[in-house]
Amino acid sequence: MKDMFTYPRLNLQVGELFAVDLAHAAQLSCELGERWLTLDRLSEDFELKLGTQLALPKGKVLIEGRGQLHFYGERAAMKNSVHIHKGK
Repeated sequence: MKDMFTYPRLNLQVGELFAVDLAHAAQLSCELGERWLTLDRLSEDFELKLGTQLALPKGKVLIEGRGQLHFYGERAAMKNSVHIHKGK
């Protein structure tokens, strides 16, 4: 039997934030909407739109925006994550 892997899909609505600490580098693709990402190991922010992909280094990532993202990769493991809904 082959090993089965499940890679997280993330759905965020307007006003929600998602913070995650990636245990290993991973790939991220935007399947719907658009998102802003801030990575603790890089000095710039990134915008992901429908159909775009981004290679993420190990470490902390903050994601804000609307739509669906798909984390994948050889070892797309998450150590800690927090899903926050900002008040209006």
